[in-house]
Amino acid sequence: MKKARSFSLKGEFEKVVRAADVPESDRHKHDFKCLDPHCDAHFHLVKSHRRKENTEKIEATFARNAGSKHREGCDYDYETIAKKHRYQSFVKDGKFYLRVNFPLGGKYSDRHPERGGLTRTQRIAAEHNTDKKPVASMEALTKFLEKEFGSLQSEALENLVLDYQGKSYPWPEVFTNADNYERLHSEAAKQDERNGLLVTVVPMRAGSENSKGKSRILCEPQDVELNGQHQIIQPVIVCETAELARKIKMGQALLVATRPYVSPEALSKPPEPGQKLNIYLYVHDDAQIAPVRNNVLHKPLLMATQTSRQLDLFEAKP
Repeated sequence: MKKARSFSLKGEFEKVVRAADVPESDRHKHDFKCLDPHCDAHFHLVKSHRRKENTEKIEATFARNAGSKHREGCDYDYETIAKKHRYQSFVKDGKFYLRVNFPLGGKYSDRHPERGGLTRTQRIAAEHNTDKKPVASMEALTKFLEKEFGSLQSEALENLVLDYQGKSYPWPEVFTNADNYERLHSEAAKQDERNGLLVTVVPMRAGSENSKGKSRILCEPQDVELNGQHQIIQPVIVCETAELARKIKMGQALLVATRPYVSPEALSKPPEPGQKLNIYLYVHDDAQIAPVRNNVLHKPLLMATQTSRQLDLFEAKP
């Protein structure tokens, strides 16, 4: 685990610490326990190291002591959860890996993995997990996490890693709440180097079709601060088919697996006051979307001003 509760050798609670922040000289000066305050599982520090002929760096972590057990039902008992779902998950280096098999974006290799496009490393990793039965859709993933961890925002998910096509996606780096659209913008701005994100949005209403005849759905915007300036981010879901668009319910929070896109033209000019920046979330398969509880949002979305609502929402075409 990345974090643990630190206690003095007299048994007094000190604070929650990250493994990466504990000096090697302090590893035997404290006792470390599970983050669950009701769990008495003991841990020890495993310092950062390299393996595979010094080519792979392993981050510092807390490993459970031999003979020490989690309380029944502890969210941090990854080994027990992995045993229950041994065809879908495994534990490695203190992290809980869950194999998924639904597209994380719109790249060719995402849409047609059987036709190639994977690197040699990805293929080898995938071959080593042939005994795993991957989670087949976003909806199945959300149900799995809510059942085992109670919420998509459980602190225990800090140690979750999604394994997709042989590539690892740490949950904290891909799960993006609607109050964190700065990440949505920064990923979209990478253009050709974009990675997949799991983005929480709230669809508002249908928009006009794009130039390729694809249905678009406007989602609630978020007022963010970018480079010292306020910017209103407007997520826009672009659907492969009209049938897919009809499956999306307005006002219902939605988790979307996608590679966000923003037009280079929109990035090249500074935003005008009240103007929305459209970031497009392309969805070609309903396995990429899942309704989630509206309380998954950390805080209410900051709605655009009346002036900005009157602006053309589709000045930038995807």
